[in-house]
Amino acid sequence: VQYRQAADAVATMDLSRYHSIVLAGFFAFTQTEETIVRHLLTLPQVTMLFQDGEGIRSTLETLGLDPAPEGESVPPLHLYYESPDAHGQLTALNRILSERFPEPVKESDRAAVVLPSSENLFPLYHQTLSMYDQQTYNLALGYPLSRTPVNGFLTSLLDVVVSARNGEVFVPKYLQFLLHPYTKNILFGTRTDVTRILMHMVEEDSLRHASRLFIAPERIEGDPHLMASVVQRLAGDGEEVTAEELRAHLASIHAATIAPFLSVTTVGGFAAACIGVLQYINDRSTAHRHPYFRPFVETLIDALDALRRSLLADHSFSKPEHYLLLYRHITSGADVPFTGTPLQGLQVLGFLETRGLQFADIFMIDVNDDVLPGKVQQDVLLPLTIREQLGLSTYRDQERIKAYIFDVLRRGAERVHLFSINNNEKERSRFIAQLQWDEQRSRRSLDPVDTFTQEYAIDLSVQSPAAVPKSAGMQPLLSGMQFSSTALDTYLTCGVKFYYRYVMRLKERGELSGDLEQSDVGKIVHAILQEFFAPAMDRPLTEKDLDRQRLSRVVEENFRSAYGSTQFGEQFFAKRQVEKQLVSFLENFQRPHLENGEVVIEMLEREFTAEIGGFDLTGNADRIEQRDGKHWIIDYKTGQHEKNYLVRFDALNAGDRSTWKEAIGSLQLAMYVMLYSEMRQLPPEQIVPAFQFLGKKEMDGEIEVPLFSSPEEMQQWYPVLKQIVLSLMQEIVDPAVPFQPTDDPKSDCPDCPYRTLCGTQWAEKFKSF
Repeated sequence: VQYRQAADAVATMDLSRYHSIVLAGFFAFTQTEETIVRHLLTLPQVTMLFQDGEGIRSTLETLGLDPAPEGESVPPLHLYYESPDAHGQLTALNRILSERFPEPVKESDRAAVVLPSSENLFPLYHQTLSMYDQQTYNLALGYPLSRTPVNGFLTSLLDVVVSARNGEVFVPKYLQFLLHPYTKNILFGTRTDVTRILMHMVEEDSLRHASRLFIAPERIEGDPHLMASVVQRLAGDGEEVTAEELRAHLASIHAATIAPFLSVTTVGGFAAACIGVLQYINDRSTAHRHPYFRPFVETLIDALDALRRSLLADHSFSKPEHYLLLYRHITSGADVPFTGTPLQGLQVLGFLETRGLQFADIFMIDVNDDVLPGKVQQDVLLPLTIREQLGLSTYRDQERIKAYIFDVLRRGAERVHLFSINNNEKERSRFIAQLQWDEQRSRRSLDPVDTFTQEYAIDLSVQSPAAVPKSAGMQPLLSGMQFSSTALDTYLTCGVKFYYRYVMRLKERGELSGDLEQSDVGKIVHAILQEFFAPAMDRPLTEKDLDRQRLSRVVEENFRSAYGSTQFGEQFFAKRQVEKQLVSFLENFQRPHLENGEVVIEMLEREFTAEIGGFDLTGNADRIEQRDGKHWIIDYKTGQHEKNYLVRFDALNAGDRSTWKEAIGSLQLAMYVMLYSEMRQLPPEQIVPAFQFLGKKEMDGEIEVPLFSSPEEMQQWYPVLKQIVLSLMQEIVDPAVPFQPTDDPKSDCPDCPYRTLCGTQWAEKFKSF
């Protein structure tokens, strides 16, 4: 609007008091700018200077000018460098700088490192500029505000506010905010360790209650067990801290960060709340000690302050997420200016900062087509054709501008070093392709132009982890170990995995993503079935025990206990699916069983232990019932695939250890028979172990799959499986037998939590096959 007013009034302006007006460095003009310039050109005291470069003739013709060029300059020497990644570009740059400038650059027009993309600013700062004294180089370019840690901190806080429901925060987003370095280093008096320990204890407590996805901040503040745990963790670290002091500290953090946004009603109020939080972090945390914190936060506060004083300040949004979208829009177009003096040393400039400057040596990084000229940005509101008809700028104009700046910059240099990435995802810029084609035409040869390739000596060979020998210190632990079917299944799959999990007792760190895990659904289903069938134990099961209404209440109560009174998204749909599946289980599987004979439930979710063959065994049966004079041990599976649990007896050779892993899906039911037989002093022939696959689409008699297909098969193979169980436990405690790695890393390693320790991350690429 201001440009339009200036263009409309330019003819009425009195510029006679200026003896000389010089316009220099321009290339492209908008319609309003063209109107202003055309008028200025009619004035006798106006002079325009243009630098010759690609596309400038078109601009001059638009203005009705046809000046004579001052003559051709000596073309520069172009040197090309390719590497497989950004690190290779900097490696090549470091080598060339050390060769060409063994001593620091002194003159400001001697050499410049140009960054068309700011992504490599900090890698350049740490890998290249760290070789020089800070007084021997100058940074002058913009860095995207959206990529700064200050923006990351504020975005994580706003994510908490947007995801809040009825005064309760979404725990995964809340933890991300608490664990941000700026938050967990808020001062407690003069100490930061107290806050860090407090935040990590909140995380541990949240992981223990992983199904609790929403919680009120006041409930966290008032949790006496949490505060007592923090006090205990801090005990012996010097100054004593009380639970009340910790509660007040956490409450003050909530009040200064989350609370201000819960009462925001206008855009101006939102901007003020953001500024207040940033000032609080500056004053009450160690964030101000972080590198570049001050320029980052000052730029962000300037942008927010402009929003607070804008015409939009009194506007209100109906949803909190709209404020977040506005914030992201503001920060996406803002840059943190790294400004310095041009009077010293090696210059590090952004692409646009080079306009009007000349250097003897230019080192340009990231000369790839997605950077120069860049990806085509389509305007969804105004398509290209309409923008052209309206005389608005298009991506073609942006390409012309970049091509001109690039051409002018290289023409003013003696040597131009162009670095690009060459891999499956990136290709060199069309600007490089044009220069190389011009060079081939000038020498009338299609031979490739010399390009230096930065190569790496990379060892891509892979190796399986070595076996882990058993030390003398392991023997007491192994001898006193209580074996479960999960432990033996793990050992049968991979001895090294067993070592990490059961000997070293290393556990994968839990995370709260907010997504519903299959294991969580499995736990809830087990709890529902236990509660539903508990009143019917130790007597014949009847039709009344299969009441659908009571099942619905039990499902509702268990989901409420796990996820709170209100379920969102996946939780809601999981509850509906579980209820539908279990109703089908009662109607199409359980009820027909009652019609075929008497069923008496003996145990539900029963843990039992026994000593067998000198080893301690433990197990937990989901359900044990009597049918036709036999004891059925039932294990629920919420999945639908049988092959992961059953035994292929046709492939099992008891005397050949190498066949065990491939043939045995799980030893779970075999161990349950051993335990129950020992506990009740029953012959194994009176026990029928079976899986019930509750995840199958059709809930009929096919969901129940016994381990043995017939009494004859059990009589033949149960002793074999029992001996295999005893043999595996004997292997584990034998000091002469090391823990052997898996012989099939492609299948066993992709999902293993210990693959980093073993060095088998390479197996992840086979996961999709």
